[in-house]
Parts: sequence; structure tokens; C-alpha cells
Amino acid sequence: MHGNTINARQAWLASIDGRLGYSFNQILVYAIGGVAFSELKHNYTTWRGADYGLSNTRTGFDVGGGVEYAFTQSWSARLEYRYYNFGESSYAAQHGPFGGTLYAHNLKQTDNSVRLGVAYKFGAP
Repeated sequence: MHGNTINARQAWLASIDGRLGYSFNQILVYAIGGVAFSELKHNYTTWRGADYGLSNTRTGFDVGGGVEYAFTQSWSARLEYRYYNFGESSYAAQHGPFGGTLYAHNLKQTDNSVRLGVAYKFGAP
């Protein structure tokens, strides 16, 4: 006899953010935050082999910070950290001849990311 399994994966992640920071010389230190969106796909497989899939788009927030360094007038590089939180959701599926709950679970979605970037500024003096 096998157990029941729940698998979850993030299909995509996007955000709309603003930055606020302080610059000195060629360095910008900043905080970043905004609204985030994600599609979460998860499925429940019963010990009998039945497979039930769910997918939904979730809205949450992200916060973080970073540092950017302008090594020429046109080029800069940055290192940034972001924390994403999409809250907790409850799911239940009703199947079977008597409409009973086949499975129910709570799912909390958070993400952490570290980004390294290089940027080119067009039209720099």
C-alpha cells in the first residue's frame, strides 16, 4: 500500500516593483518592493493511482534590497535579494459517488531569490 502524495510547482513568477535608494559616488543602495504574481500548479495522487490536478494564479507581495555599482557612465552591475509571499490557501476536491471530500490541504507559498544583473544606459553623456 502506497501513501497519498501532493506535488506543487511554480509555473511562473512576475512582479511590479519600485525602488527607493541612496547613492554615493558610483554606488546605489536601495530597497525594493511591490506586488507579485505567480501561477501555482499542484496535483494530488491517491494511493490507488488516481491523479487530480489544480492550477491557480496567486497575488502577493515582494520586498528586498540591493546594491548597484556604475563602473562606467554607461554600464552598471547589481546584486539584489527578494522575498516573495503569496499567503496560504486551502484546497479541497470532492469526488466519488457520495460527494465526499477526497482530499483537503493547506498550501503556503513563499520564495526567495538572489539576482545578479548588468545594465547598459543608452544615451549616457
